[in-house]
Amino acid sequence: MSWASLANNQTVSFNNLQNAVNNGVFTPTSTSIPVSNEQITKADAPIYVNINESFASYAAKASNQLLVKSNLDPVITSYSHTIYYSTTCYWDGIYIEQGATSAANACALTTPSITLYSADFALGNGSLLYYDSGLSNPWYSDGLCGGALGYFLTSGYSFRYDDDIQDYTVCAGSTAYSFGFCGKGSDVAAACSDAVSNNRTFYSECSVLSAGCSLFNNSDLTGPVTESNTFADSSWDMDGFGVITGFSSIQC
Repeated sequence: MSWASLANNQTVSFNNLQNAVNNGVFTPTSTSIPVSNEQITKADAPIYVNINESFASYAAKASNQLLVKSNLDPVITSYSHTIYYSTTCYWDGIYIEQGATSAANACALTTPSITLYSADFALGNGSLLYYDSGLSNPWYSDGLCGGALGYFLTSGYSFRYDDDIQDYTVCAGSTAYSFGFCGKGSDVAAACSDAVSNNRTFYSECSVLSAGCSLFNNSDLTGPVTESNTFADSSWDMDGFGVITGFSSIQC
């Protein structure tokens, strides 16, 4: 059953919750929602989605009680992104940002730009963009004033935009530096152990790692490492979204 078809007094299953995430009602945490018709409890909900835990009807529940739809008040977590475009186009009564004619031309853009918002810290194919941080006002782009979709630039990647990001591609000349013998985990010990047992390769936009650099699972730099600790030349504390916050207090 879809989230929209649930009555406010009906209990919520994991599958209902996933449908709500898919349709933008909730933003997910880093923990994947199980595929199951099992009904969720108060303790389950904040593990998988960002909610207002002070919401009165939710707070009144015991941790092992089942939740109904009206108990869940979403907290929308959004991230700002600078998007470069070619020019502004007046189309169908509104001004909208017009893209470049090719991915290569988009990669050369340096101005103008607009700040947009997404539920995704790391953008990629399928990401949605909004004008507002509350993610309620969808962004609309344009190619050649009502023509084919144009190409835009963000953080070294070109993309097209229809209902979501498409053809998200790293621009030529953007370097992904690789780091071998890496590991990741929920703490320093787990990351060190993972480096030995799995010997992963991470990638970064930085040639020398330090606080503020990002770590990715792939050379396209689209899949951030979301664990809280990593080992890549050194042990690092992470912010959960792929960015290094600093050296771990304990090293491998």
